[in-house]
Amino acid sequence: MRVGVVESPPWVTHTGGEPGGVEVELVRGFARTLGATPEWHWGADERHMEALEHFQLDLAIGNLDSKTPWANKVGLTRPYFEDHVMAVPPGENAWLKRLSEYLFAQKRNVQGLLQTAAVHP
Repeated sequence: MRVGVVESPPWVTHTGGEPGGVEVELVRGFARTLGATPEWHWGADERHMEALEHFQLDLAIGNLDSKTPWANKVGLTRPYFEDHVMAVPPGENAWLKRLSEYLFAQKRNVQGLLQTAAVHP
């Protein structure tokens, strides 16, 4: 599973090796449900959104909200915490639905992950 990541603490943190943060943990959990392993790709929002448009990534994370200017070019999950969303390639409705359902089921865990991130920055 190819995941574009943008550093945005506490959602995505760059620790020198594997990424960390709230959204990274959510993606790891989702990947486990699929029997997949995330392949992390660091970069900027714009680069990742363009990669999603061209189906070069499966998912992009990094403190995106539903008001992103890319909303009409990529797929966005339902907000899973306040206005936070994740982005997927356009037209991937089954993928988007499965991810959105997973994130919705994790809503309660997000608060705990945020509290842990605040304690261990």
